[in-house]
Parts: sequence; structure tokens; C-alpha cells
Amino acid sequence: MRVRMRRAVGSVLLLGVPVVLAGCSGRVIGTAEPASGVTVTVPATTVAPGTTTTTVVPAPVAPRPPTAPPVTAVGAIPIPVNGNGYTFVQTNSGKAQCQVSPDAVGCQVLFTQPGPKTADGDPANGVNVSSSGEITYIEGNLGDASYYTMNYTTYTAMGWTIQATYDGTRFTNDATGHGMYVNISGVQSF
Repeated sequence: MRVRMRRAVGSVLLLGVPVVLAGCSGRVIGTAEPASGVTVTVPATTVAPGTTTTTVVPAPVAPRPPTAPPVTAVGAIPIPVNGNGYTFVQTNSGKAQCQVSPDAVGCQVLFTQPGPKTADGDPANGVNVSSSGEITYIEGNLGDASYYTMNYTTYTAMGWTIQATYDGTRFTNDATGHGMYVNISGVQSF
């Protein structure tokens, strides 16, 4: 912005900030943008020599961010919920079977190595991950459920994005970004 003034006296509103100009001549080049929350002091020689006028620029109030919808992978295949309010999936090899709910994913896995121990000290044959990424090793059996067999692609179920690959399966909670990567060699949480 370029402003040229000759012998201007009085108040001028520049970018929403009151500024007192007195006996100015010459050019002013640039923009007047004080940082938010900063006190601006401008000499006011027309009132009385040595007197200053103080203007406080209020800090802007940040707008509240909109609530973002859950993020899912583009083109992910939706897996339906069964009659019990869960989604049951299994890997293409059948070595991992999982129960998906909005709050957690629990998988029964045929681990190749002796797995970690459960809280009771028994060898785990499964793992559970919460939507916050907390891992719990479990011992149990999901029972005789109707499983959706996944091919090597990306799926979505109950707020989770599921990426099934030959090497393992990644479960990511769409709202939190936390989850786990599981295969017969072990588990990684994130």
C-alpha cells in the first residue's frame, strides 16, 4: 500500500488501527499491521508536545475448528455390521480372525513364535487394540462367527480403516489415527 500525505492533521483509520498523524510530509510505504495483543504508542504533537496516545489492539479470538468427520481411505470397501453389532473379519490366509467394534479391535492370531503373556501370565493367542492405541494381549476364542474374508485391499468397518496385505493387516481408528499392525510374527501399536 502506498500513501502520500502533505500536512495532514487529525486521526486516520489505517487497517482498523486508529493512528494520529500530525504535520506529515513525504511518503509512507508498507502496511501497518501491529501484532495482536501489542500496545501501540503514537506521538500526538497536536495535543501537547510530549503527550502520547495509547491504543491497545485486542488479540483475535481464534474460531472454533469444525468437528471433522471420520477419515477413511478413498475407495475403501465397507464391511457390514452383523446382527450382534460387530463386524467379524479374517485374513485371506485364515491365520487371523478379528472382531471390530467402534471402540476396539480384537484378533485371534496363530502366532508363529510363543507370544507374549496375558495379564494372568498365560500365553496369548490374541491381541486387542483400543481406539487410543492401547494394546492388551488376550487368551480366548472368538467362537463360531460369520467372518468376512478379506482380500489384499483396503476396507472400512465401524470407524476403522483396515488395510489387508500379504504381510499383515493394519487397523487404524478413523477418529484417532491410533491402531495396530498385526501378523503371525507379532503386533505393533501406533
